[in-house]
Amino acid sequence: MTRFRSWPRARLTAAALLSCLPLGAPALAAQTAPRSGREVVERMHAAYEGKWYRNLTFVQTTTINRAGAAPTEQTWYETMAAPGLLRIDIADPDSGNGAIYTRDSLFAVRGGTVVRRLGGGNPFLPLIMGVYVQPPEETVTELEAYHYDLSKVMVEGSGASAVWVVGTTTPGDTVTPQFRVEPGRLIVTRIIAEVAPNVVMDADLGGYVAVGPAWLATTVKIGLPGGRSQEETYRDWRANRNLPAGFFDPAQWLKVPHWAREERSGSD
Repeated sequence: MTRFRSWPRARLTAAALLSCLPLGAPALAAQTAPRSGREVVERMHAAYEGKWYRNLTFVQTTTINRAGAAPTEQTWYETMAAPGLLRIDIADPDSGNGAIYTRDSLFAVRGGTVVRRLGGGNPFLPLIMGVYVQPPEETVTELEAYHYDLSKVMVEGSGASAVWVVGTTTPGDTVTPQFRVEPGRLIVTRIIAEVAPNVVMDADLGGYVAVGPAWLATTVKIGLPGGRSQEETYRDWRANRNLPAGFFDPAQWLKVPHWAREERSGSD
């Protein structure tokens, strides 16, 4: 899950989630073109209410590309929890390095100690977790803070390749904040968001796999200005763990048991 730099009001940060329909998926019921982004949010929520995972863990291989430099590869251990919590452990969880996102803050952690707190959240979370588990009105409020114009929606493509584009009605627009939703499974396949003033992120989400009646994108490709990009691949995902109390408390980073440590020891 990508980490972004935060700036006020937009709730954006500096520090990330589709195959055939499973049984019980919404199938073709959602094919009628929506009239607004708000309606898209409502359909996404209604299709999976009570079915989406409450938390999800996975191991992420992160490849960071910068112009003129060799790619850098890292392993991140990530934990999401409804409706808007994300913990990223960078490299070995025992190193104590990473970040925790809440709905309104980012805590940067080094050596198990919080070294910085910024206002904001993670722009992926409302669209890959929150929309399915919280009331639609809460998701609408979060998305408006990221400057998506929910009054605008259009259909792009046709047949099996058609998507709903929320945030713009201009074909070919790749600058305006927007997101694309696959009508059949009601999952997000692309997110374009302003992650800092005049800095636009363009993320493609793919390789979706079924996680029970829900979904997880296992590949994310992110483009950033200046020739920068990031590629993420996920493995070893697991839903609905019994996470210990305090797991998302940055002050207890190294004090609470971590699922990656437990799996290495064979006790989970």
